[in-house]
Amino acid sequence: LERATPIEVSWPHSPGDVVVLPEGDRAYVARRFGQEVDVIDLDPESPTHLGVLEVIDAGVRPWKLSLTPDGSRVYVSNLVAPGAIAVIETDSDTATTTFAGVGIPGAVAFTPGGEQAYFTDYEGRIVILDTDPLSASYHGVIDRAFVHESLLSGVIAVSPDRSRVVLNWSGSGVHGCELIGADPADGSLTGVIASPIKDISGGAGDVVLASDGEHGYVSSADSDRALFCLDLVTGEVVFALTLDEITGERNDTIEVILGGQRIADLQAGLALSADDL
Repeated sequence: LERATPIEVSWPHSPGDVVVLPEGDRAYVARRFGQEVDVIDLDPESPTHLGVLEVIDAGVRPWKLSLTPDGSRVYVSNLVAPGAIAVIETDSDTATTTFAGVGIPGAVAFTPGGEQAYFTDYEGRIVILDTDPLSASYHGVIDRAFVHESLLSGVIAVSPDRSRVVLNWSGSGVHGCELIGADPADGSLTGVIASPIKDISGGAGDVVLASDGEHGYVSSADSDRALFCLDLVTGEVVFALTLDEITGERNDTIEVILGGQRIADLQAGLALSADDL
């Protein structure tokens, strides 16, 4: 495996989260200490390649960006209380909707068809949002479910059949993971099935699910237990790897590529295929 060659871009702002459109021609970069999201030209044939195409007002402290599965909208989570989510339409690069009353939202995770979204609210809960533009309750809250008293923020993934939700959460100096049941019909949460990772030190990393929906992969900033494989039926840990076992060195980065999806811990860097595990 070879490391990718980074592209260095001079940036006048402190960048936050980044998402790239499926076509690969534009990226959206949050100004995490500002109020804007920058649209970057990624088309190598364009005369403005790597230049800023648009600057979009997206609320106070945009810290998490989430792209709908069809690439039509970017959901921008604002960090400052009382919190809000701005919605950018990618066909016009304008923020058409901003709604509050959702706590301080974390990253938004969409169901495979994009009809619903899940995110944490900084108050121990998962909020489920209607994100179907054709729905009468578009952008209405479907459910709020309390999960864990220590939950402040988290990363969520939804299984392909919408029956499981995996939450990799962070609290004050600790993090954990919950496997939660969901009703595929309406998206509501039916309860915690298992807590395979309980209050370990460090922060939560990423979470990604295998395309068959049978296993999930959860990363952690704890170098003693950096990567977990979970059984999504039972909630049991199938295996756990340390940074030493994966990279041969501590304080290196982990990125595991699974069917085109990425799971990365907070220390970032070396790419591995699933076969390497």
